[in-house]
Amino acid sequence: MPDHPRVFCSYRSVDKARVRAIAEQLTAAGIDPWWDGWEINPGDNFVARINEGLRTCAAGLIFLSRDTLASNWVQHAIDTLSHKAVEDGILLFPVLLDPDAPLLALLRPYHRLDATQTDALIATIYMAYTLLTGCAQSRIV
Repeated sequence: MPDHPRVFCSYRSVDKARVRAIAEQLTAAGIDPWWDGWEINPGDNFVARINEGLRTCAAGLIFLSRDTLASNWVQHAIDTLSHKAVEDGILLFPVLLDPDAPLLALLRPYHRLDATQTDALIATIYMAYTLLTGCAQSRIV
């Protein structure tokens, strides 16, 4: 396991600014977010980069807004992350950008987190990561 929890951020492109702000807060707290704006460069094979991000993360953050389900890309990421949660034991966190965001049936069993409560999101990631790895992680605040 890496020194810091690595989390894949899945979201609809219209929510990019909101998710970037959260990714920056995660980084400041010592969490390593895979956010496409930092991980995919011009000329990259973006599908390969997304697949690499999905493969290397210990957790998936699925950011849900009113617009999420209109994206086939996000739906595929949800499918992949859900499969990895069942088969590989990765952590999965639905994060509500909008309180009335629609929720796919696959995500209903998961505890949902509020994107406006970043401290709670960070604490939840660290707590779950500690349980997953069996060792405490130092938290940079």
